[in-house]
Amino acid sequence: EKLKNEINYKNTYLLISEITPLTATKEEIAKILAFIYKWRRAWRESNFDKYKTFYDASFKKYDGMNLKDFLDYKKRILKSKRYQKVEIYFKNINIIPYQNIKQEKIFRIDMYEVYISPTYKYNGGKEVYVKFTPDGIKIIAEK
Repeated sequence: EKLKNEINYKNTYLLISEITPLTATKEEIAKILAFIYKWRRAWRESNFDKYKTFYDASFKKYDGMNLKDFLDYKKRILKSKRYQKVEIYFKNINIIPYQNIKQEKIFRIDMYEVYISPTYKYNGGKEVYVKFTPDGIKIIAEK
């Protein structure tokens, strides 16, 4: 009962595992932050050739869309935004090591996104899963 009053359960993660929980180093967090801001820049500038390099071949969108279909969709959108001013802001960024059976270095990134273009506006949560690969950090899932 005492903890209930001290912990905001809506903003707290509880991990229960029989194996040692994954942790993140300061260097990994710094690399992930740099990665998401480079990704945002390519997105904001409608630079599809750069944007697509941030995604892993195994990528799946929350609705089941695979990488090829997702990139075809994004290519159409970015092409239509090429000459428009697009603003994208991320706030309240949380980077959490994501427990998985393979003990891979996967991270869940939760953030609040503000997207503004002349034809579309969005304010809300964004959830991205990334992993460290030999080719750098890559997005493997997005919601």
